[in-house]
Amino acid sequence: MAATLKLALAAAILLILGAGWWWTQDRDQPALPIAEAPAPTIAEKKELSEPVTPATPEREALTPASGVDATKMESALAPAVATETAKVADSKATVRARFVDSIGQPWDRVQFTVAKEGKPSTTSAADGRAELSIEFKNDRRDLVFQFTATRTGCATRSMRATLAAEAVVDLGEVVLDREARIRGLVHDGAGKGLPNATVGLSSAEHGVDDPGLLRRHGSMHFDRVLVTHSDSEGHFDLRSVPAGAWRLWGERDGGGFGVSAAFEVKAGEEKDGFDFELPALLDTDSIS
Repeated sequence: MAATLKLALAAAILLILGAGWWWTQDRDQPALPIAEAPAPTIAEKKELSEPVTPATPEREALTPASGVDATKMESALAPAVATETAKVADSKATVRARFVDSIGQPWDRVQFTVAKEGKPSTTSAADGRAELSIEFKNDRRDLVFQFTATRTGCATRSMRATLAAEAVVDLGEVVLDREARIRGLVHDGAGKGLPNATVGLSSAEHGVDDPGLLRRHGSMHFDRVLVTHSDSEGHFDLRSVPAGAWRLWGERDGGGFGVSAAFEVKAGEEKDGFDFELPALLDTDSIS
């Protein structure tokens, strides 16, 4: 009995001591920390601060089929790039006219021409109508053109018109009268006829008062379309002259310009004896 009490008392003492020790250990042990990511290193911080560039998917190379030019294929796929100055496409202007006589009857076979070498020309039909097409190459400006209408036995007509690209200009009815003819002789200061001299028509008022300037350079009023040339003896026959008040002008190689006295002529009239001098250039003359 005494032994049993002793064993029970010893067990109770051990139980009390064990409970006290457990309680002491539970109070002193810190709570388990919540799991956290480890602090980044300096290198890792630098990587995180840099912007992320999205990956560009690789473009699959296009392989042209057999017989296809790879260069042309690439050009077709490349985007078109507009140039700073776009090229202006070539265009045309149209000029129309109807040629008639003094009583309104149509003239056929009239040569309708741009008064410049190498420029287009056309011929009027039986109804007197003619049409010219003039090319404008990469140019959209308004331009002034001179036209001539010539026909055997008729006075030559000169006309001007301002044209723009794609424009259609109608000159209306253009009257061609009968021609006048002027005959004469061009000669030097001694009265000797001058062969192969150019003789043309000028308005009566040529606008140059200085004889030296006229001798050296002529006048802007000299018609360069309606011209003829003297024969081996200096004689000339200028045809297709329109009715009106005129002068004649002349020039020879190595010489100066000369002009005739003013005169008037009527449609269909013929005049002879128009002799005038073509002066020689002076040693002091400069034609530059």
